[in-house]
Amino acid sequence: MKRTTHVDISGRRFGRWRALSYVGRGAWLCECACGVRAERNGASLRAGRSGGCAKCRFGVDTPRECAWCGKQFLRAHGRSRTQWGKRRFCSNVCAVNAQHGKAEDRFWAAVDKSAGHGPDGSCWVWTKFLNPDGYGALVASGRAYKVHRYAYELLMGSIPAGLLVCHRCDNPRCVNPDHLFLGTDSDNAADKVAKGRAPRGEQIPHAKLTEAAVIQIRSSGQPASVLAERFGVTENHVRIVRHGRSWKHVKGIQQ
Repeated sequence: MKRTTHVDISGRRFGRWRALSYVGRGAWLCECACGVRAERNGASLRAGRSGGCAKCRFGVDTPRECAWCGKQFLRAHGRSRTQWGKRRFCSNVCAVNAQHGKAEDRFWAAVDKSAGHGPDGSCWVWTKFLNPDGYGALVASGRAYKVHRYAYELLMGSIPAGLLVCHRCDNPRCVNPDHLFLGTDSDNAADKVAKGRAPRGEQIPHAKLTEAAVIQIRSSGQPASVLAERFGVTENHVRIVRHGRSWKHVKGIQQ
């Protein structure tokens, strides 16, 4: 059997590594300039792959200063050495703030406080991204906010669990704290009804009757069974409409 020999490199220095002793299978026990000892492949050292240990290359065990907030931070558990080598910020929040600016600064930059907005001209309107419901949206502290809720927390304080931030001005883009108030789902629904914003009658998507049909039902002397079949509703529904217990906003003959 042919015996494999190795090149003796003991005592030689390759970059930050110094070879100490041969341990077998082409590996050498080496010492980094920082004092860390580790096994390195002799061929790799001779080929120039000698950049030092992970501590020297990436600062794995050395606290790093966040480029945004200045806070000292260490490598997070599970983060690879390659990721750690590129890490400049202690959190994603600081990374976003460094790229786009502080959330508070971005918020105020997108608010128009000039007069003339809203029902009474005193709304502070959000001028940036709107969600499908027409409310402003902002990413802050690693989470997505509706801007009127962010404005309340920023200017008024924390929002108790389970409460909504409602608008007195009925302008979903408004962030004026004087126009915002806390309330439950019931409070919000009652406010909507009181201001006439709740859908009713034909505005309800699943409504089977129209205002014209309601007037016909109330003015007709035909039996409820006949009217129910004609309009595709139940007899009980016909009686409720006739006595004005539903479709109250429709003015007409009630029995």
